[in-house]
Amino acid sequence: MNEQEIHAIVKKQRAYFYTGATLNVDFRLAALKKLKTAIQKRQDEIHAAIQADLGKSAFEIGTGNPGMANLAEQGGVGCAFRVLAGDVGKTLLACLLCRYVCGAELGTLAAAYAGLGCILGHDYPFWHWFHGGKGVACNVAALILIWPMGGLFSCLIGLTAVLLTGYLPLGAVLIPAAFILPAFLEYGPESGFLTVLMTFIMLRQHAPGLRNMILGTEKKVDLPGMLR
Repeated sequence: MNEQEIHAIVKKQRAYFYTGATLNVDFRLAALKKLKTAIQKRQDEIHAAIQADLGKSAFEIGTGNPGMANLAEQGGVGCAFRVLAGDVGKTLLACLLCRYVCGAELGTLAAAYAGLGCILGHDYPFWHWFHGGKGVACNVAALILIWPMGGLFSCLIGLTAVLLTGYLPLGAVLIPAAFILPAFLEYGPESGFLTVLMTFIMLRQHAPGLRNMILGTEKKVDLPGMLR
């Protein structure tokens, strides 16, 4: 598209605006819905164009958090799934490696420490002055890999909380918190203590969001809508 074509489109839009047709509230709402649909349909293309044009990193867009939730909102579902794959992949590699090296006797506990290490490295990377993501995907992956049934149950509790309330911080904190008691009862005090540490980290990372929930200013998310 050349400059003359752009000017022609702008002139046409300006002429239509002066007719007064856009003053109606219903018209504006309908136009916004069309715009939303168009953006959602082409969100991956838009993100790629912005990245190519501006070259911004994940730390420079949206909330500045390099996690899946921020990138899903800013870059689309495709971008979010790539981030998710990386988070799950590094946690999987660390946990399985420690389980293999330490053997059957210490394998589960070693994997738990590896999972905690992945969460700490993700949330507080030294290469970015200890400012990283919030560790939700790493927590989910670690819990399911280390304690499959209990971890899956805890993740379902967190997911249910988000679906019912729309608040990501609430679900994120509930994921490890729901597993504290089962960890102590089923796997011993050391596993329970590690789960408490995971919960404390999640509380610290999501403290602003939890505070905003109490104040009524936290933005709600529509998970089913994001996946459409």
